[in-house]
Amino acid sequence: MTVNQASMTSNSKYKNSLMVRTISGARVTPGMLTEVREDQIRLSLNKSLLNSGMLAKSNEHKKYDLDVEIVGVTQPSISADVEVTVNVYYTITGATGKKRFLIIGNGYAAFTEYLIAGPRVRFATERAIQNNFKNLITELELDK
Repeated sequence: MTVNQASMTSNSKYKNSLMVRTISGARVTPGMLTEVREDQIRLSLNKSLLNSGMLAKSNEHKKYDLDVEIVGVTQPSISADVEVTVNVYYTITGATGKKRFLIIGNGYAAFTEYLIAGPRVRFATERAIQNNFKNLITELELDK
């Protein structure tokens, strides 16, 4: 689920400045074939922010707190080809206030990749989360 993106340009306001503070909404819900766990989200998001050059080196070096609220995970109950959508609110809090972003990530896994439904849904969910992180990083790179 980690995004392997090159470091940002030095003029980004989020360079080496974000620290993930809270993650909420990561849980198993009735009908979901694959769980979305907080520890997996935290680890993958921290690695993605590190790879993009946005993660602060420590709590003392942070300029912004990043709060994560997973508000929706749409998974099919039964399908040959699987598409999963993950909707997340990211709130960035700094000395000058808060910004909130709704980021949507989609993931797809074909029947030909995994013949068994469980792994196919898990793989599509992981891709959706990874694409959500990519979209977040892109949004933050554009934020001035």
